[in-house]
Amino acid sequence: MSNPTYSATNCTNPVSIQVSQSHGAPYSVAMVECESFSGDIGSVLEAYMGYDGSNTRKFTGYVKEIQRKVPDKTWSITAYDKLVRGVDFMLVSANPEAPFTRSNIKIEDLVRDLLVQAGLTDFATTSSYYTVAVHVPVEIDMVGVYDYCKNIADMMSWSIWCDENGVINFKNRKPFVMDGSTGEIGDTADTPLGGYTITNANTFNYTFSVDEKNLRNRVVVRGGLGIYSERSDSSPWLPSGFYKTAAIGAGTLIDTQTLADQVAEINLNRFNHLTESFECTVEGSPLLSARQVITVNDTINGITGNFYVYTCNQVVSKQGYVVQLSLRRIA
Repeated sequence: MSNPTYSATNCTNPVSIQVSQSHGAPYSVAMVECESFSGDIGSVLEAYMGYDGSNTRKFTGYVKEIQRKVPDKTWSITAYDKLVRGVDFMLVSANPEAPFTRSNIKIEDLVRDLLVQAGLTDFATTSSYYTVAVHVPVEIDMVGVYDYCKNIADMMSWSIWCDENGVINFKNRKPFVMDGSTGEIGDTADTPLGGYTITNANTFNYTFSVDEKNLRNRVVVRGGLGIYSERSDSSPWLPSGFYKTAAIGAGTLIDTQTLADQVAEINLNRFNHLTESFECTVEGSPLLSARQVITVNDTINGITGNFYVYTCNQVVSKQGYVVQLSLRRIA
């Protein structure tokens, strides 16, 4: 039988390690219980998990809190991934007449420039044709770097996150399985994770549900210079003639009709559907991470197909190794 093994930077004899990732969270979190800790606040912490001495890096970030427990004689370390620098960094110009300004710039270049302000230079993205602030420069001041980048990501239905290696990603990553059918930049069909399938044999418990709480069948976009756009469609899951609306206000970021129309269409495609959710606890595997697509093949209970890993909470200790997953797909 395989034995779970795990380690973390500057942590002696870890008792347990927990790494929590979520599509909707600004950063992932690592929590380590250990016998002693030689690091400090702000130290880089890497966490590894696996079996029989073969470990995989599952987290890279900064130590944010240290607790020493008496009489337990243990240390509790909490770390956030590197995107926390974007969360903590407030972009404020000393001179209000000279704010951070950009114009006629692609969204990925604007996000890259903002992340650099927070000292984040390890960046992976996709080249796009989405150009913002074409006619009127955008002035960015008195706002958190992450908050502004997240607003851009939400506007375009992209995502921003930090991976296990400390690289900031800004890509077209929907919170469900993508099939490559939209024609959007970066929309490529997802490939399921190889080497791990969820079955009734490795699942301890689960809950399956379907809902329309995130469904929106009308999108209104308001930009600058009097630019606006609207897209809507009927929904078989809502009363006839009824519309749930998503409103996107982007100011002078959107100052062309072409981009306003694109944003409206992109978000209608994203929101006008039901969501199927599969919550489960499975046997631990270092292969698993948030933002993957994984195959479920529970033929006994009739749940099969590919799901998107929305949240992934890995817990490893002397008692064993389990992963709590929240999976999603559109119906």
